[in-house]
Amino acid sequence: MLRVPDEVIAITERYAAKLGRALHYLHTGKIVPATGSVVTKVFTNADLLNSDIPGKFFAVLGGVPVLKRDVTPLESQFTYRYGITSGGEGAGYWISFGESMAVMAAVFLDEAEYQRRKAERHAATAGD
Repeated sequence: MLRVPDEVIAITERYAAKLGRALHYLHTGKIVPATGSVVTKVFTNADLLNSDIPGKFFAVLGGVPVLKRDVTPLESQFTYRYGITSGGEGAGYWISFGESMAVMAAVFLDEAEYQRRKAERHAATAGD
């Protein structure tokens, strides 16, 4: 199996973070501040074929926009799904580039709140 170099993954993750910020602004009208965070994960076509997709994350993404250039649909090149918290303080985006790769971007307007909730989830699962 072909392995994608770490440098390519790092570049893609930086791009995904920028795209996550742009999509968050598009759907909420809120700019991610310096105190915010965008967490990304890259999935190659091998990951997609092996179903290494985080099901819980994907399940909450109900928004599916129709992307077109003039009248030409773009779903063979680029699609995304999204879910936004009720106040727009957080969101998740699953962005696919054809069948080659996909990225997950989770956007948080408050990094400290994200870390607090992450610690609570970790403590809750450790106690099970």
